[in-house]
Amino acid sequence: MGFPDGHAAGEEGTAGRAAATAGGTGWRLVAAVVALPVLAPAGSAAMAVARFRPGGGSGEKTHEVPCAGVLRLGRAALPETGEFAGPCTERQSRQTLEYHAAFRMPGADVRD
Repeated sequence: MGFPDGHAAGEEGTAGRAAATAGGTGWRLVAAVVALPVLAPAGSAAMAVARFRPGGGSGEKTHEVPCAGVLRLGRAALPETGEFAGPCTERQSRQTLEYHAAFRMPGADVRD
């Protein structure tokens, strides 16, 4: 029993190899075209999750700094009746530098 191109089953010939090679490579192109729209958003989502999780991203460092320095940087001062409500921190990543300071004070001392 033979094939339409004239070679028999189990017989390796140039025509058989050419037909197998030509038909066998088309699926790779189709797979790449189908996978690209799926993988690109998935990769972007994975990078976003890594970037925005606490302490995530590339090269972010968080450490405590003197609270007076944080207020001075913002040209602010702690109210006379106020007190700091925790540590003051500095978070640095590639492009941003963020400071955090929290304080408490009596409600009667708050002005509108």
